[in-house]
Amino acid sequence: MASFTIPMYFFTALILFHLKFVAAEQSSSFSFKTFGEDPNFESKIALYGDAHVADHGSVIQLTNSVKWSAGRVMYKKPIKLVEDSIDLATLWKDEEVFVGLSSSNGNSSQTCFIHLWSFKLRQVPNWMHSQPLDPEAISKNPEPSTTAHKSSNCLWKVLAMFIFGCACGVLTASCLLHLWTTLGARRLVAPEECSVHPVEFEYKKVKIVVDEVVKDDTK
Repeated sequence: MASFTIPMYFFTALILFHLKFVAAEQSSSFSFKTFGEDPNFESKIALYGDAHVADHGSVIQLTNSVKWSAGRVMYKKPIKLVEDSIDLATLWKDEEVFVGLSSSNGNSSQTCFIHLWSFKLRQVPNWMHSQPLDPEAISKNPEPSTTAHKSSNCLWKVLAMFIFGCACGVLTASCLLHLWTTLGARRLVAPEECSVHPVEFEYKKVKIVVDEVVKDDTK
């Protein structure tokens, strides 16, 4: 029974592999009758992946003949479900409004199309606001300037830290000098019997007188 089951599984896997290979060789495509007649029809759809236009603009082919090929088609024009016009000038009156747009993948150089946006009111700190950009200036000069403006706050911070360090050093030195003076002025206290009494010394002037007789004897 086991010898019969193993070849059966192998034969089934071989058939599935063959069908998958045949399906990969075929190309999925569909056509529109008015695709070639209406020149604006191509601008209303977006092709992604391996999808492309074939047969002189009458057919959209989703996949190629290679394996793992895939493509998709999306309709650019959104379907309007609810639409209402709002006068933002009347709503916000004379208040300042900041609007920022950014891509989800970071600093991307690819062209992005915005079909819909929404606003949410919240408190944003001032340091998060960026400088307004001129689209016309960016289009003329596509290379953005990466030079950063040096701020003078760093110099003031260094100067303040230097002054604070000097003040701390002077305070520490004065404390050490005061302790050294206090400890050096102290003397050992001894008992009264062991104390050393001062001794007075007297000096007398002695004059030696030699007689003449003694001098003659010596002669």
